[in-house]
Amino acid sequence: MATRPWLALVFTFVLPACGDDGPPVSSPASCGAPAASDVPGQVATTSGLVQGKLAGGTWTWQGVPFAAPPVGPLRFAPPVAAPCWEGVKLATAFAPACLQKGEDGTITGSEDCLTLNVWAPESASASSALPVLVFIHGGGHQQGSASQEVVPGLRLYDGQHFVERSGALLVTLDYRLGPFGFLAHPALSAERPEKSGNYGMLDQIFALEWVKHNIARFGGDPARVLVFGESAGAVSTCRLVASPLAAGLFASAIVESGACTAKPLAEAEAQGVTVAEAVGCSDVACLRDVSADALVATVAPLEGASLRQTYDGVIDGVAVPEHPIASIESGRHNAVPVIIGTNTEEQGRAVPAITSEAEYAEAVRAYAASLGAPGLAPLLLARYPVSDYASPRAAFVALATDFKFACPARKALRAFEQGQSPAVYRYVFGHVADNAAPRVKALGATHGSELAFVFDALPNPGAGDELVAAAFNGYWSRLAATGDPNGGQAPTWPAYEALGEPHLAIDAPLAVGTAYRAPQCDFLENLLENLGGT
Repeated sequence: MATRPWLALVFTFVLPACGDDGPPVSSPASCGAPAASDVPGQVATTSGLVQGKLAGGTWTWQGVPFAAPPVGPLRFAPPVAAPCWEGVKLATAFAPACLQKGEDGTITGSEDCLTLNVWAPESASASSALPVLVFIHGGGHQQGSASQEVVPGLRLYDGQHFVERSGALLVTLDYRLGPFGFLAHPALSAERPEKSGNYGMLDQIFALEWVKHNIARFGGDPARVLVFGESAGAVSTCRLVASPLAAGLFASAIVESGACTAKPLAEAEAQGVTVAEAVGCSDVACLRDVSADALVATVAPLEGASLRQTYDGVIDGVAVPEHPIASIESGRHNAVPVIIGTNTEEQGRAVPAITSEAEYAEAVRAYAASLGAPGLAPLLLARYPVSDYASPRAAFVALATDFKFACPARKALRAFEQGQSPAVYRYVFGHVADNAAPRVKALGATHGSELAFVFDALPNPGAGDELVAAAFNGYWSRLAATGDPNGGQAPTWPAYEALGEPHLAIDAPLAVGTAYRAPQCDFLENLLENLGGT
């Protein structure tokens, strides 16, 4: 396989062919596996044969290793090729999630977690060349998994319904989380040219490399790969679009409820020093030897409606050469058709109970203080008066949603429009499940609520739900297939442009709108510019 210069810089010593000192793995022959198999559901990958299972009209392969276990000397190192195996590996059950700490403090998962899952139509063959959608899960870069359950037995990212409705392939993947995926430290940075802090991102790139060199055998087209993600997965997707290391690995992208962000290296390294001190480490050897549970125990809870996450990607000069927005605005990115969208009440679940105007004013003052600019509180209260909203809590949900989601999305949309010729599209999701409980309906279209429709994972859908699920499936799969979400009998989705700011309102029914939250975003962007924000 041809090696791009940027990948050679990062992966030169970490891509041996299944433990040899030779070139990167590029074909099943590297492992002595047969070129093909006549057994139904059996596929030859670059590490060996995998056996999937048939469910309905869909083949699925679960827990397929795309890289070696990142343990021992590979902790805080770029991923390496998965070891070869002999015989046939059963790929009929999900692998463990990556190691993480839940909101209740429970530690779950495993460091050995670099696996992916593939769904393909039953009729797909090595000559089908179907479009491929690769999904990156969210969870603040420190929680979540590709096998996440909504309730026991119902997996949020199960690809069967999506594949049966679209005829495309779907891939989901796991990547290192929390300190294992995003810890930066001066001692680690001294090891390599790409510095430290982006191991989870390098996992995502490595998985996309695996897709490029394996997906055709499952029936996919490596030239028609769409990468998409939600929340931290959407942030990851935007960073991949901005990263030279991901060049040529996908042809389109979708950013669901996530900004285009990355931390300065110095800030990330300072956080890493604090983490290392907490586990009694000051050097690389100690960080690689300390117990995994001790490291994951340092992870702080996700911060709800606040502006910052504990872990994020790092501007390391190689994987992330500069702030992603700067790369995109200037055209120094992977120019592909892109969809960017947010939900109408993103922060509906994150905001605590606010029952009076006095409590609202106090919450806004605390929010302004979290920006390091407490003097902004009167301006925010004037721009978001309670009288404009259904309740004091609704006013704060609007403020927090605009600040963290809607307005950063508009900033990214404008950057893409400025920095590339392929079209960029905006959506605003506002649908609540037809049969949702009244308390759920009262919250609105909250963060992550579109996922049940994207993956068709609603247990009791109504007519409006079916319309919305079909819309997501159609627009998403057409973007993967053609680079344009439009087609068929679907309402036309106009490309985004700063003049008029059109968007698709995804609800029942679908509609086209303009200038979504424009006055509020103008106001907030001016505030951030005055604060020196990006």
